[in-house]
Parts: sequence; structure tokens; C-alpha cells
Amino acid sequence: MPDETLRKLALDGTLLTESSIKQQLDRMLQSPKSRYLADSFAWQWFSLGDMDEAVRQVPVREALRSQVMDFVHYLFTEDRPLMELVDSDVSFINPLIAKHYGKDRNQLKPYAKQKGIELEIVPTQRIQLLNTPERGGILTMPGILAMNRGPVIRGTWMLERILGDHLPDPPMNVGQVPPQQPGENLSFRKRFESHRNQASCALCHDKIDPLGFALEGYDRQGSYILKETRTLPNGDIKQVSKTGELVDTSGVMPNGTRFDSFTDLKNILKTEYRTKVIRNIIERTLSFALCRSLELHDRPTVDSMATKLEETDGTYRELLLMILQSLPFRETFVRGEPL
Repeated sequence: MPDETLRKLALDGTLLTESSIKQQLDRMLQSPKSRYLADSFAWQWFSLGDMDEAVRQVPVREALRSQVMDFVHYLFTEDRPLMELVDSDVSFINPLIAKHYGKDRNQLKPYAKQKGIELEIVPTQRIQLLNTPERGGILTMPGILAMNRGPVIRGTWMLERILGDHLPDPPMNVGQVPPQQPGENLSFRKRFESHRNQASCALCHDKIDPLGFALEGYDRQGSYILKETRTLPNGDIKQVSKTGELVDTSGVMPNGTRFDSFTDLKNILKTEYRTKVIRNIIERTLSFALCRSLELHDRPTVDSMATKLEETDGTYRELLLMILQSLPFRETFVRGEPL
């Protein structure tokens, strides 16, 4: 709720000036109350409630969920570039999820568990990702991966939550991926190909599958399972897991761009799909600020913001400032009664 300072500035009209808006935005972002922006917004945007079913141990689940919300809080309050959502050298961990971060977990301050308590909820700490190139950004956070298990669910989540695409419901007769037949030793991906080749399925799976299978280097708990990259005699590039199994993380994006690994895909998102990622961030944030779904008449505002923020490598503070000064935020309309 508006505090005494905001009420006073609103009453005397000072709050309408650009300098006052900037000053108050900075003041509010520095306030402990700004945590609500990350906690509520991130929860809704990334469907963090889905972690309840994926992770049973409450302290571990809260650590995984806090990691996401702490990261979003960092992006907004420290004026980070919009694209750090998908690639950043900063993360937040605690002893319960430190195993996913290799040598970087050594940055954690010493922690002594209370006597007689097996697991307890403890705050996360900020670390620099110096030795874990397989992490960085929200897409490879173990909690996000754990609550989206399997390439189809992971691909769908990334397509909708990061790229802003909205998929239709699958057809009623979609069927199931055929099981392994006697004598076969096919990967899920190979068996899945016959399923996705159906015309009714291919329309969506051409978008979903490259994203989801690129994350096959992470298991159901979000642990990284790859050890090395190997070039096969036929020239194909495959990833090798820590158990010696070949893992296919390659794919072709709908625009025709090929990639061999998730690292390649992340670079594609940061370059060729940069516009879509930035536009989705803008639409999600503006919708949250307005407390409503965006409509056709909001499109000029989104277009203007997207053009400027993409050209200038804009930050989350700049996005918030644009929203505060935008027509949809400062004006409203009331639908009249039909004549």
C-alpha cells in the first residue's frame, strides 16, 4: 500500500513529475517491501506452486523455490539487463541445494545445523558461477527442471514462460508414445519420433521438442549428468553422460537454426530469439503491474517498450520506469453501458 511519502506527493501533485517518479521508484526498490514484487510475480510467472508435487522434502523445496525468487529479486533491485533472465553469472544457493553447483558451492559461508534437526529451512546466499558453466539463468535452476520433468513438459514450459508462445490444447486422439518393443533398445527420443510425426502433433512439437530435448543433460531432479562431448564416426556430435551413455541434446529451431547442446540453444535465445524473450518479459511485467490481461489497445505500448529496451540492452529498472510512465498504467477507461 502507498506509504505516507507517496500519499503526500500524490496530494500535492509532485508525484506526476518524471524526476519524482524516478526517485520514488528507486526508494521503493531499496525498501524491504520490494521483496513482494519478486515473491508474488515470480510465483505466478513461473508457476512455482508446481514444485509442491515435484519435491516432497519441505526444506529442500523451499530452497529451490527461494533460489528462483531471490534471483528475480536480484534482477529487479540491482538493475540487471533483461536478458540475464536466461543467462547470468549469479545464482543463489544454500547447503541443501549446493550439490548442484560443484566447486562454486565453496563460496557458501560455513553453516552449522542445529542439533537434533535433520533438515531445516535456511536462507540462500549469493554466489558467482565461476566453475559451473552448465548453470546460469533461470532455465537450468534445479527446481525449475525438477518441477518440469521430461522433454515435452520442459519444452512447453520454456516456450510459454520464456518465449511467450501460447499453445492450443492437444487433440483428443493424441495417443501415447509407443512403449519399447521386444528386442528394441531405442531411446525415448527415438520412440517419440513416430508419435510426433503425426500431422496433428507436429505443429506444436516442432516448437516444443528442440527446447525440451536440449535439456536432456539434466535428470529428473535437475542434476547435471553430462561428462563430455564426443564426435561420432558419421560426424554427429553427441553428449556423453557420467555413466557412459550417449545423450542427444541436439535440435533444430523452427527458424531452421541447428544446435548441438543446451549451451548452443542458450546462445540462440540470446541472439536470434532475443526479441521474443524481451517482449515476453515486458508483457508479463506490464500485465502484473496493471493487474489484468493485456488487450489489443496495449500493443503500441509494448511495441514501443520492446524496441527501446532491445536497442539499449535495457534493464529491469528501466522497464519498471517505462511502465510507470506508460499510458495504460496512468490512465484507465470504464466500459459504458450499451445504448
